[in-house]
Amino acid sequence: MKYIIVCDETPLHFIEGRHRIEAIIEDIPSDEIYIIYNIALDEYNFQEIVINKCKQVSQFHFSQIDYGTRGVLETAFVGIQRFIEYVGDDSIVFMDTSQVPSTYSFDNVNTFLTNAKMLLNADKFNFEDSVIVVKDIDNKHTKNKLRICFDLDNTLTTYPTVAGDYSTVKPIYKNISLLKKLKSDGHEIIIYTARRMKTHNGNVGKVIKDIASVTIDTLEKFNIEYDELIFGKPIADIYIDDRAINPYINDISYFGLFYDKDNHNETDADTEKELFVIPNKIRNNKFNKIRRCDATSVIKTGPVNILKGELFYYQNIPSGFENYFPRLIDYTIAGDSIDLKMDYIEGIPLYYLYKNCLLTPRHIDELFDILDRLHSCEEDTTIVIDCDNVKNNYVKKLKNRFNKQEYPFEDAEDVFCDIIDGVETHFAPHISPVIHGDFWFSNIILTYDNTYKLLDMKGINDDILTLNGDIYYDYGKLYQSILGYDLVLNGDDNNTHNAYIQEMKSYFLQKCCAKGLNIQYLTYVTKGLVFGTLPFISHYDSDVKNNVWAFIETIQYENRTYYK
Repeated sequence: MKYIIVCDETPLHFIEGRHRIEAIIEDIPSDEIYIIYNIALDEYNFQEIVINKCKQVSQFHFSQIDYGTRGVLETAFVGIQRFIEYVGDDSIVFMDTSQVPSTYSFDNVNTFLTNAKMLLNADKFNFEDSVIVVKDIDNKHTKNKLRICFDLDNTLTTYPTVAGDYSTVKPIYKNISLLKKLKSDGHEIIIYTARRMKTHNGNVGKVIKDIASVTIDTLEKFNIEYDELIFGKPIADIYIDDRAINPYINDISYFGLFYDKDNHNETDADTEKELFVIPNKIRNNKFNKIRRCDATSVIKTGPVNILKGELFYYQNIPSGFENYFPRLIDYTIAGDSIDLKMDYIEGIPLYYLYKNCLLTPRHIDELFDILDRLHSCEEDTTIVIDCDNVKNNYVKKLKNRFNKQEYPFEDAEDVFCDIIDGVETHFAPHISPVIHGDFWFSNIILTYDNTYKLLDMKGINDDILTLNGDIYYDYGKLYQSILGYDLVLNGDDNNTHNAYIQEMKSYFLQKCCAKGLNIQYLTYVTKGLVFGTLPFISHYDSDVKNNVWAFIETIQYENRTYYK
């Protein structure tokens, strides 16, 4: 039997002074444990903490998830892929790290994968209640005897009311009361003080001779109980310690110990300073930066010539389409730079779902529906571009970008000429009043309430600020993702996805044919769009750029029966 812990965001939260995952691991009857966790936990050195706090386990296997999933079942499905060769045909038990941990058993990994895929395709992201709950794992959280260290001055007692005279300190009753409750619960109390360390230049012997008697008298006077009293704490202006709290800012509940409150629940221990990170964020191109400025908004910064089209798009979103996009809150233009402040969207870029083979034909149908709505927008039918502008947006733009510095490949000239010739030979644009302009998986977010949000709209065509464009531009960007461009760009192994990609490619092209799209034109548009991204990824390492080039060379028209 293989035991697999599926972590949410809380495995390092404290229960009775220990990390929650320590208590879970303690109850597992195995010396080999598999752990699936989110990449965000690496910021806290998650693997090292587990390995060193749980030395009774001889072997850990870790699987890191690089995005925030929609539920524990999806986390288990994605994470177990790295364990399949180790698990074999053994039965498997999953345990989550929720406040009340649950355990689920399957006969083998194939049984689980079949069951999970069926549920995920039905938009169910948690285990079913009918899955057998294993009975031999207690998940008991016993109280442990802890060693708890208190500072003295300005923690248990005030600073002296007469400068330098420690006999004049006063008690801080709130913290003394906490100390007594901890002591009565059986915890070991240590008092560690820096008194007189500055006066005696760190000479602990002189410190003890000078201040020990007064200090002990003070502790007795205020009835402060302790097991150890240690002098010689280094004098410093700031102490930084992963096991410390400031009693004026935090409380002991951070470590899973609850006192002096009528109702105790997990949120007391979970309260932390908000770190305004962007979960599920994908790497920027070299021109733009994105930062989260508060809990509800982000700021995107980039050159005016790059972002002016996106700003125009936000300012001209047709009525009825606002829900497809983040809300533009504000913008500033300073010199050659633009700041766009917009709503922060919680969700998963479709790249992550595609990478884990979780995108289904239903999702493709929904994306086609979105494009149909955009391309058939009738509110503002003003067309300000023509076919020459469309061709310039493909051909002229590529010619302007093409140079030996950005395209240092032996056959670059041949590939470039093939794309230009292919676009011009099969040129068959369909100009729409509204297109998105950058409709690929990395710019499409599936929110946790199962709606879509679209990012990075283009808003410019042949240097004309407009929402107009060729619908093939949108389908070409979508096709590049279907073919696996996002995977290549992020260093994922395409070989493990070949069968899935072929299946999705066939479905996509069948839908394109059903819409009457010209597949040869679409293929060259797609190849040209990917070709044109090289200047935007010049900051990527050479292996990625070489893989992108190899990917470009694979984009070819195939004369399949479903094209007809």
